[in-house]
Amino acid sequence: MIHDRDIAWVNEADRVVAECSAASLGVGYEIREGVIRGKPILALYRVQEKRLSGMIDGCKKGIKVCTYRNIEEAKKGIDLFF
Repeated sequence: MIHDRDIAWVNEADRVVAECSAASLGVGYEIREGVIRGKPILALYRVQEKRLSGMIDGCKKGIKVCTYRNIEEAKKGIDLFF
Protein backbone atom coordinates (compact mmCIF):
# COMPACT_ATOMS: atom_id res chain seq x y z
CA MET A 1 0.00 0.00 0.00
CA ILE A 2 1.21 3.48 -0.84
CA HIS A 3 0.22 4.87 2.57
CA ASP A 4 2.16 2.27 4.55
CA ARG A 5 5.23 2.53 2.31
CA ASP A 6 5.36 6.32 2.45
CA ILE A 7 4.87 6.46 6.22
CA ALA A 8 7.63 3.85 6.62
CA TRP A 9 9.92 6.11 4.55
CA VAL A 10 9.13 9.08 6.84
CA ASN A 11 9.79 6.91 9.91
CA GLU A 12 13.16 5.75 8.53
CA ALA A 13 14.29 9.20 7.38
CA ASP A 14 16.62 11.48 9.32
CA ARG A 15 15.15 14.46 7.43
CA VAL A 16 12.24 15.07 5.08
CA VAL A 17 12.38 17.14 1.88
CA ALA A 18 8.98 17.96 0.37
CA GLU A 19 8.13 19.78 -2.85
CA CYS A 20 5.17 22.00 -1.92
CA SER A 21 4.62 24.16 -4.99
CA ALA A 22 1.38 22.35 -5.85
CA ALA A 23 -1.27 21.55 -3.28
CA SER A 24 -1.18 17.87 -2.29
CA LEU A 25 -3.04 16.19 0.55
CA GLY A 26 -0.55 13.33 0.47
CA VAL A 27 2.50 15.57 0.83
CA GLY A 28 0.78 17.49 3.61
CA TYR A 29 0.02 14.22 5.39
CA GLU A 30 3.66 13.12 5.09
CA ILE A 31 4.90 16.48 6.38
CA ARG A 32 2.57 16.22 9.38
CA GLU A 33 3.87 12.72 10.12
CA GLY A 34 7.40 14.14 10.05
CA VAL A 35 6.44 17.00 12.39
CA ILE A 36 4.84 14.57 14.85
CA ARG A 37 8.04 12.49 14.84
CA GLY A 38 10.31 15.52 15.29
CA LYS A 39 11.99 15.19 11.89
CA PRO A 40 13.62 18.28 10.38
CA ILE A 41 11.60 19.17 7.28
CA LEU A 42 12.49 21.25 4.24
CA ALA A 43 9.48 22.49 2.27
CA LEU A 44 10.54 23.55 -1.22
CA TYR A 45 8.26 26.12 -2.83
CA ARG A 46 8.66 27.52 -6.35
CA VAL A 47 7.75 31.22 -6.42
CA GLN A 48 4.56 31.62 -8.45
CA GLU A 49 1.16 33.28 -8.37
CA LYS A 50 -0.31 30.73 -5.97
CA ARG A 51 0.80 31.04 -2.37
CA LEU A 52 2.36 28.35 -0.26
CA SER A 53 -0.21 26.56 1.90
CA GLY A 54 -0.87 28.50 5.09
CA MET A 55 -0.68 25.23 7.04
CA ILE A 56 2.89 24.65 5.84
CA ASP A 57 4.00 28.28 6.00
CA GLY A 58 2.44 28.76 9.42
CA CYS A 59 4.00 25.70 11.04
CA LYS A 60 7.27 26.90 12.54
CA LYS A 61 7.86 23.67 14.47
CA GLY A 62 10.50 21.85 12.47
CA ILE A 63 9.61 23.11 8.98
CA LYS A 64 12.09 25.24 7.06
CA VAL A 65 10.64 26.80 3.92
CA CYS A 66 12.92 27.29 0.92
CA THR A 67 11.51 29.43 -1.86
CA TYR A 68 13.15 29.11 -5.24
CA ARG A 69 12.83 30.43 -8.78
CA ASN A 70 14.97 27.87 -10.61
CA ILE A 71 16.59 24.49 -10.06
CA GLU A 72 19.90 26.02 -8.98
CA GLU A 73 18.20 27.90 -6.14
CA ALA A 74 16.37 24.72 -5.09
CA LYS A 75 19.64 22.76 -5.04
CA LYS A 76 21.29 25.46 -2.94
CA GLY A 77 18.43 25.31 -0.42
CA ILE A 78 18.71 21.53 -0.22
CA ASP A 79 22.48 21.71 0.25
CA LEU A 80 22.06 24.22 3.10
CA PHE A 81 19.44 21.98 4.73
CA PHE A 82 21.80 19.01 4.78
